[in-house]
Amino acid sequence: MCCRNLRSIFWQVGYNSFATAKDLIDKVVRVDEKYIASAILRLLEVERAVVEGGGAAGLAALLSHSLPELTGKKEVFLTDGSAFMPETWWSLCPVWNAAGRSIS
Repeated sequence: MCCRNLRSIFWQVGYNSFATAKDLIDKVVRVDEKYIASAILRLLEVERAVVEGGGAAGLAALLSHSLPELTGKKEVFLTDGSAFMPETWWSLCPVWNAAGRSIS
């Protein structure tokens, strides 16, 4: 395989991850950023866990009611905080303040 073909494969975001998981995925939903911010704050307040946006996406989907088929069921989702940057706090503060919540 020449370099040009390799480059075309790697320019697709998440290509390898999706190819590996596609047979296990039942549904993909989009979640508004305000729900991701709320999920990050809820995990911080309730679980004392610092997670990044991607790690909070599962909870955000539940909070946004994007998965009504899971209502009343027990859910499990994975979280991750390895990519959480300190600058993220400042970008989330307006969302939290609009919801009447703040951290100090």
